[in-house]
Amino acid sequence: MSRPTCGILETGCMAVYNVMMKIFKCLFYAAQGYSVQYLFEGFMLPKCSVSRYQSMKINKWLAGSVWIVTEMMADLLISRVNRKPQFTIMDIVQSGRFKIAKTLLCSIVLYLFCLCWYQGKWLLKLFLVIQFLSLRQLSIWTGFSLNLLGQRKLAQLEHAFLEGKLQMAEFVQYMELAALCSVAVVWLLQCTILILFIRKIVKSFCCWKPERLNREAAMYLLPAVTGLLLDLLLRMMMITIEEGRQVLLYKRYPVSYFAIPVIAIVLMLAIVFSFQSCQEMAAIQRARAEKIVLENQMIQMRAFIAETEQMYRTMRSVRHDIKNHLLVLRQLMLQKFPAADTENEKEQEIWCYFEDICHAVGQLDNQIHTGNAVSDAIIHTKFSYARKMLDTICLNAEAFAVPASARLKAYDLGIILNNGLDNAIEACVRLHRQKPETRLFITIRSFCVKNMLFIEIENSFDGAILLDKDSGFPITTKEDKEVHGIGLKNIRNCAANYDGGVDCIVEKETFTLSVMVASAPNKNEEKE
Repeated sequence: MSRPTCGILETGCMAVYNVMMKIFKCLFYAAQGYSVQYLFEGFMLPKCSVSRYQSMKINKWLAGSVWIVTEMMADLLISRVNRKPQFTIMDIVQSGRFKIAKTLLCSIVLYLFCLCWYQGKWLLKLFLVIQFLSLRQLSIWTGFSLNLLGQRKLAQLEHAFLEGKLQMAEFVQYMELAALCSVAVVWLLQCTILILFIRKIVKSFCCWKPERLNREAAMYLLPAVTGLLLDLLLRMMMITIEEGRQVLLYKRYPVSYFAIPVIAIVLMLAIVFSFQSCQEMAAIQRARAEKIVLENQMIQMRAFIAETEQMYRTMRSVRHDIKNHLLVLRQLMLQKFPAADTENEKEQEIWCYFEDICHAVGQLDNQIHTGNAVSDAIIHTKFSYARKMLDTICLNAEAFAVPASARLKAYDLGIILNNGLDNAIEACVRLHRQKPETRLFITIRSFCVKNMLFIEIENSFDGAILLDKDSGFPITTKEDKEVHGIGLKNIRNCAANYDGGVDCIVEKETFTLSVMVASAPNKNEEKE
């Protein structure tokens, strides 16, 4: 083959090689952008309204796009500043400094973007940026170190060329193909490892509340910071000069082909475990807070129920005595001046006054009759409060009754009704503030299916609801999430004591809380 033809082939192969390298690099950046977006979306919400930008899909890819553009601009800047070949020790050191500066620049830009775009504390954003950078750098070293086969293949091609087994054109083609495959394998490994660990972190995220992040974050950041320090150390030690030649750390210490990826993977696993530990600690703290609130609520509920039962019995006795006294008084008044025959204005005034008293006493009778004193008192109290808050609300408890055979204890019934009606009233108040003309209603009913008692509280609401992905219950809209938002969990715990459960049903602007409990004793209780 002539030299001009060989030169043309070399030029063509080099052009193809450059194009493929650019394509692989773009795919590599895209994978990193996807990882950034996936991580940040899992832990933070944008400051702006989602509906405003949803049509343009800005929020879906903005964080990843910012990272990709920053990486490309940093590479372009470094390539223009550092154009000269790396022949001296100072050139190599300078090149390493440029790479460190690039990583630092990209991390600062990413952090500033998080401060401007996402909600949450600055510590949370710094926490996530450091975690991502550490995983990124460790995945790069893992993929690069595992590419031992590609390095050996290049060495074999070079040895074959020196022995004359390959022509120049063939050698160039094979070298470029081998180098291209080697780079593709390295970047594929890096992207795969990075995406897998990022997805593992986000998918394991369930109990940890980002707003709880505080000084404990320093402890959870130790593996990530260690990973960044390892990256800095390897960059400083990777290339050295011996007798005027560049020597890689892998050549001086072949065991590093195995040691570096193992250390990197161990650190990445430690990062994942740090997230899980953070979640476990948050879950323990939340469980303690819920337990304290539940215990206080149970104490208050038992005292309230005991007081209500005593007051209910006293009022019933007093009402009964007053009615008897009024009957006796009516008979005495009829004997003195019959109401039908009297024409005296004073006597008529006395009769009108007496009838007003009888009517007022009649109003003392509880309009709620469920067959249970506790439920009568609670429903009457909650309905009275609802009427004071909302004049136009429609309240209905005619279909609610507690069977005599129900084994539901008084304080458990009180927890179910109190929490359920409180949530219903709050939902109606919130709806009235947003849409004053909307019909407001709360309906409570009960029915039995075989040995199960169903209690349903149905109410109107604004239709906006967020469900917890673990419990399936609505997420509280109150700011103090440690104290509020556990009412439904308390109801669920009460239902579980009676082999039952809780279900939340949403239909347009109607929310239904359905509680199922066993209405008859089970076999174990009968034996006891």
